[in-house]
Amino acid sequence: MLAFAVAAGTLYYVLRPTTLRIAVGPPGSDDQKLIQLMAQTFARDGSPVRLSLVTTEGTTESIALFNAGKADLAVARGDLSLPENAESVAILRKNVVVLWSTPGLPAKGKKQSSPKVKTLDALAGHRIGVIGRTEANVKLLRVILKESGIDPDKVAISQFGTNQINEMARDPSLDAFMANSCRSTSPTRSHRKTRFTNPRKSPAAFSVRRPQGLKTRSIPSASII
Repeated sequence: MLAFAVAAGTLYYVLRPTTLRIAVGPPGSDDQKLIQLMAQTFARDGSPVRLSLVTTEGTTESIALFNAGKADLAVARGDLSLPENAESVAILRKNVVVLWSTPGLPAKGKKQSSPKVKTLDALAGHRIGVIGRTEANVKLLRVILKESGIDPDKVAISQFGTNQINEMARDPSLDAFMANSCRSTSPTRSHRKTRFTNPRKSPAAFSVRRPQGLKTRSIPSASII
């Protein structure tokens, strides 16, 4: 009887699933929803690997937890500072960067004006609102500007959290906007439809030629490391 109990305990220990802690955020993001779905699927199908979500405020915190040994995996952007020994387990999505402008708020009793910035070259001397507070977005914007022949120091930048899009849309100091989003969603279309239809109208995306500095390694992507 004792031998049977020992054998059963050993079998359970050997066959029990391995649980991996995975850092992902921010809360409610597509990345978190996807990892939640993966965790549920692994559990339902009796996978030998289970996922335990560690919710963070974003990829920067996720990488920090990974570095500190508080997470076995992390969902991170490829253009952030990753550990030298980090390896991609899976690429979840590719991102695109969209720059667009809208007309400024019209004065009372006057018609809607045309956008102050109609091309990328006209950004110098203006302020651009960037969605997302990670410094990586600002660095990416500066690369785009520099490789497009625009002095990054001549473009003012204001960052807004993903929960501040309404505030950003109503900020009269902004002449253009930048969003870094996955290819399955259209930043200009979604923001125009839900945030920019009123009071700002007729958003216009800039035509951006592919700068030499934006090589494959520089294109943001979300990966599990």
